[in-house]
Amino acid sequence: MFIVDDVIDAGGDFVDAALDLGNAATDAIQDNLIDPVVEAAEDIGEWIDEEIIERAGVAIAEFGDLLEEAAKKAQEGFMQFVEGAKNTFIDFANAIESAAHGFIEGAIAAWDWVTEQVMHATEWLVNAATKIVDMIIEKVIPYILDVLEFAIAVVVFIAALILLPICVFLNGLINDDEAEVIKGIAEHDSRVMDEFNVERRPSNQQYVVFSDVHMFVAHDLDFFNGNGNSQIYHHALNHYAAAGYTLIENGDVEDFWMRDNQALGAISTVSDQLPWPYYADAFREQAIRTQHQSHAFQMFLNNANTYALIRKEFHDKNRYVRTIGNHDDAWDDAANMEIMDLIYPGIVVNDYCTLDGTNGEANVVLAHGHQSDIFNMPMCAWAGKAAANAASRLYELSFGEANFFWRPKDEWEDEFEGNGFDNELVERNIIKFVSFDEVGLYKDLEDIYGNSSTQPFLILSHTHNVRDESGVPDWMYTNEWTWKHYANTGTAGMWEQIVTGLEVNWPSVKAVAWLRNSNGAIARRELSSYQYGDYYLQPV
Repeated sequence: MFIVDDVIDAGGDFVDAALDLGNAATDAIQDNLIDPVVEAAEDIGEWIDEEIIERAGVAIAEFGDLLEEAAKKAQEGFMQFVEGAKNTFIDFANAIESAAHGFIEGAIAAWDWVTEQVMHATEWLVNAATKIVDMIIEKVIPYILDVLEFAIAVVVFIAALILLPICVFLNGLINDDEAEVIKGIAEHDSRVMDEFNVERRPSNQQYVVFSDVHMFVAHDLDFFNGNGNSQIYHHALNHYAAAGYTLIENGDVEDFWMRDNQALGAISTVSDQLPWPYYADAFREQAIRTQHQSHAFQMFLNNANTYALIRKEFHDKNRYVRTIGNHDDAWDDAANMEIMDLIYPGIVVNDYCTLDGTNGEANVVLAHGHQSDIFNMPMCAWAGKAAANAASRLYELSFGEANFFWRPKDEWEDEFEGNGFDNELVERNIIKFVSFDEVGLYKDLEDIYGNSSTQPFLILSHTHNVRDESGVPDWMYTNEWTWKHYANTGTAGMWEQIVTGLEVNWPSVKAVAWLRNSNGAIARRELSSYQYGDYYLQPV
């Protein structure tokens, strides 16, 4: 037991010794290792806390501030980006909207343009169709009718040519020869004077004689106004009015024979051909009178200034004389003269006019001249009307190219300024459609008077060709040139831009022309000279 206790005691002592040694070691470790380490660690900790952590805190704080600042900058940048993006998007959206609006407006404008063009195209088509219809109605159909009327007119004219010799023969049997009529008028034979209207005027006054004005309605056949002759005629009339002349218009002042394209003309063209009883005499007479009166009113309106000038300066001063022609033979009808009386109150359209000397003898006899024209003498006037009708229709169909009525300026001007106008009398020649025989009429008068001093001076018109022998000396007269008592007025309306006439200051009878000079001024030119070897009327 002792041993055990000893052992135990020894063990306890060992343990205590061990413990003491352990404690001593522990204390040594504590004091020499752990405490210094702890102190060093504390110092390190304090240094870390003071040097690193604080600085790290400062750095972290500064970094935080930087981050915060960066975050703010980033936020601001992001907000700016967002704002910019928003603005950009808005601008883009606005641009798209504007573009869309522009596109829509462009599309609307394009649609409006397309619609407008379609409307224009439709309107053009409608107008074109209307014009085509109007052309058919106004041009094609009338042209076809004109062709038919021309065909009828040609047939009638051919018939007139066939029947003309019979007509001339019957006229010779029934009526006096024209030379005998002129002799009766010159001698104031009561039988002849009772048969015809004759105006007697004294030969010691001044007279100007114009003819063949052929005033017409407003139409392509209105040559008097269309050729510029109306202005020239007015200028000449004012000149003679101021000088105290008496005006004699020697037939064909108006034109009732040329056919215009009016309904009355077309109806008459067809109805004139209908035989009795379809076209009874009474109806025919009234139809022709209505046509003439309507035509006359239109001519008066179309030439109102000419009528007004003549009435004021000549008619109202008792210085106006009218004779009848073939183209204005409508004045043979008393009912038509009632219309003429509205223009010239109290007017008489005469068959002849004489200029008498102091002893009552007729020094000058005036007549239109158609009385001895086989196409236009009283009984054969229907043949002349047929010719005028056919010529009018042909003029219309050819658009003015086939012209048998008037001479254009370029045709007569070279002749006028060169040799002058042909002054030789013409013989009848049916082939050349020369139906008025000046040579034959003058020879008949010579046979009656023997070319004596008692032979009256004869003034005619009708041919549209001026004649004047006054400038030819006696020694030049030959068998082909024997007339000393005849002159022709020519025409006031049927040669383009020239008016010819006669000035009568008895015993002087002088041919004159009124025309425009190269400077455009209207001037008077005398035509009483001649050219040796040939016979021409030349300007002085």
